Amino acid sequence: MIVIFILANVTFKKNSIKYMNSEKEYKFLAYFSPNVIASYRNEPDKFIVETDYLSGRITLTDSYNKSLRKKNKGKVPQENIRLRFGYRTLKNGEMAIAAFLPDLFEDSKSHIERWRGYFMEKPIFSSKKDKRFEMWKESAFMGKWDGKFPITRKISDIILFLNSLTKETLGKPFFRYQKIKIDFPMAQNTISYQNAHAKIYGFLIDGISMETLSLLTSKIDTPRDLKGNQTLIELRKILPELEHSKYFLKIVSFIRKQRSISAHGVPDEAIKYNAFEKFSKDLTLIYKGYRELLFLLEKKLNMKGKVAKSRVELKEMLPVIVKAPEHNYSINKARHMIGKKILDVSYGHRKSYENVHESEAFVITFTDGSILGIESGSNASNVSWKKSKIRPTDFHVDFSLSWVPATKYKKRDYDKYGNPLIIEH
Repeated sequence: MIVIFILANVTFKKNSIKYMNSEKEYKFLAYFSPNVIASYRNEPDKFIVETDYLSGRITLTDSYNKSLRKKNKGKVPQENIRLRFGYRTLKNGEMAIAAFLPDLFEDSKSHIERWRGYFMEKPIFSSKKDKRFEMWKESAFMGKWDGKFPITRKISDIILFLNSLTKETLGKPFFRYQKIKIDFPMAQNTISYQNAHAKIYGFLIDGISMETLSLLTSKIDTPRDLKGNQTLIELRKILPELEHSKYFLKIVSFIRKQRSISAHGVPDEAIKYNAFEKFSKDLTLIYKGYRELLFLLEKKLNMKGKVAKSRVELKEMLPVIVKAPEHNYSINKARHMIGKKILDVSYGHRKSYENVHESEAFVITFTDGSILGIESGSNASNVSWKKSKIRPTDFHVDFSLSWVPATKYKKRDYDKYGNPLIIEH
């Protein structure tokens, strides 16, 4: 059976998409009111709406996707959505959502009806050059990239560096949340602009961990009794250098003002405003401001944020020990290494023996003359006795090593894989 959907001048006819647009280069795009995005933001338990200066994407949350797949016996659920979109400026200064039709018709079929109600049949675009739309078109359809990461990515990296830095040095992340959610305003008015700032305030200021600030005071020898939950006030007292910052205090004060208008005061009537463009510029200032904070904390804690991030990630790859070995196991001899200095390390493939599995091995020589040899063991011989067709030499056992560099190291001391080229004593 052939199913045909008609969405104004958009036709979908089983596995084929045709968009009769006068602009040939945009034949796979259709334009919708930004209110369609709000309909997904109102269901954060089901949908993830990612927005940036150039584009956005809508997907299912992990929990909702898993629940649907469980009901659907592991298959892709009918409610699935994976839809990319950009923005295009209209003649009246408002924005239209430029949806990528293959995503809508192929990966988000059950959402077609929802989008139909927001379809703009004959949008009139601005006669001025739409730089943002052109940049999205070039990156999305032509594979062009100027090498610059979007501002939301830069802010996310700063957040990650701050969290990693304090987690490595103080034992706790700087923010109570691991990821920041930035929602660009979808309407060009003052209310939409203020609401977007209010959400950022909840993370960048209220989201600072008071517990971490308390640990920070002890670490940098400025002990004080933190009172209440005024994170910004306490942070300024702990780090008085922030009073001379070029961006940090300026941008956080501005965010607080916008949040106050949105949350506490009676909002005025919405006034037409270039909310999207202004919010984008504000994000650049936020990035610069929190980068200042990062640089200051790096100096105070004597560690680079990038190094801390690398260590946190590498530590997650280390094996997790859940049970102590038996007292007679040779692995207990590893404790002899505690407090010793390494003189030399030999490693490679171990000498082969008859009826014994192949293995890697390494020998560690310490400055006091003690030596520790490590090779792998297995039950290959035991298994071969039970099943005569399997020989011990059929088994090859190797080591899986995870290396976490010291907090202070020089990049030249390690190869591109993070392996040490020299050993510091």
